[in-house]
Amino acid sequence: LRGSIILHVAVAGMLAIGLATAGSWKLPVKTDPVARLLGWKDLGTGISSVLSAARLAQQPYRAVLTDERLLTATLIYYLRHDETPVRAWRATAKPRDHYELTRPYRAAAGERVLLVSQNAAGGGIPERFAKVERLPPLTVKAGQGGERTLHLFALSGVTGG
Repeated sequence: LRGSIILHVAVAGMLAIGLATAGSWKLPVKTDPVARLLGWKDLGTGISSVLSAARLAQQPYRAVLTDERLLTATLIYYLRHDETPVRAWRATAKPRDHYELTRPYRAAAGERVLLVSQNAAGGGIPERFAKVERLPPLTVKAGQGGERTLHLFALSGVTGG
């Protein structure tokens, strides 16, 4: 029993240390098993900086608009201390997920929003706005040689949504 406890505590400790330092050292495997978990915090910080810069320029965004569930959940978490709400784009009349149901984007005249997307074209959302400004993308490291990129658009004057 004592040996089993020692073994399991050692394995749990190695797992904890491995996950805590994920991305900071190269693994001897072809694909990084934790790459999909990395980079999100840095992207959240980058979006927060974009929102702060817009407020300082007296051109604040009224909402952060997302086009997919994972991104909505991630930004809700990492922007939880920011005053700008995160909203989900509802592409169909019937919501596809929890966020489209509870946090849908409701267009307001003249409202300026920040679209954040993993899709370079913004998932077809920019075509629904009269004024579209493509902002520089945010790119961060995510695991062994991997990168995660978010494409940003300043949108206003919704024409259909």
